[in-house]
Amino acid sequence: MKAHLNVFLCTLFIASTANLLAPSAAMAEWTGGVEASSVIKGDAKGTRLRFKTVNNERPLYQELYADWIRPDTGGSDYEAGYKPKFWFSERTYAFGEGSLSTSKAAQIDQQQKLFAGLGIQLLNTNMTSLFMEVGAGQTTTKFDNTFLGTENKTIISSNIARMGAQQVLSDFIKLEIDGDYATSDESEQTTAEAGLSLRIPGGSVKYSYRIIKLEIGNNEPVETTDSSVSFSYEF
Repeated sequence: MKAHLNVFLCTLFIASTANLLAPSAAMAEWTGGVEASSVIKGDAKGTRLRFKTVNNERPLYQELYADWIRPDTGGSDYEAGYKPKFWFSERTYAFGEGSLSTSKAAQIDQQQKLFAGLGIQLLNTNMTSLFMEVGAGQTTTKFDNTFLGTENKTIISSNIARMGAQQVLSDFIKLEIDGDYATSDESEQTTAEAGLSLRIPGGSVKYSYRIIKLEIGNNEPVETTDSSVSFSYEF
């Protein structure tokens, strides 16, 4: 736990120091946008509204986001996060992630995630991009008191591996593929997602299909799927 927190805090310290030492980066313009998405088919139907702002300068990249989630089951959930990335070279970087969220459907009063790691940009052209990341961190979850009684808090440390690719097929169509693997002492989770974006006036529309496979202990794996449609003010 302490090791993961130290890595995350070191990443933030490096990013903050770089920001102070590079006035041009500190004064760089932030850009923002809004994304609305809806899960139209699957095990977790609902609507999400994301407000995002990004500073895409190097060596320090920063992203802030805030989500409002409306599950079909009713109620409202929220999530806010910060994702800094410090580039050591043209291709390699250190990343950090911190988020805070709620989920009434899962009876979660508060969930805090802290992760950090290293990444490499294998391809980066106007048409194609490909990256890979590895990292570690922890998830602290505080459940509703009615769910676990007095034992209503869990702390799980895990390792993660990710890859992502984008291919611009034309001036109007883009293909995106992402894969995540997370493992801890208690579980393994694999996520695969494919998305197709279509440029339209004012932004883009994206259709995504996702598969999540979860294995807990010696139990049989549980697989869930969903399809979603989103509108974004970017392509």
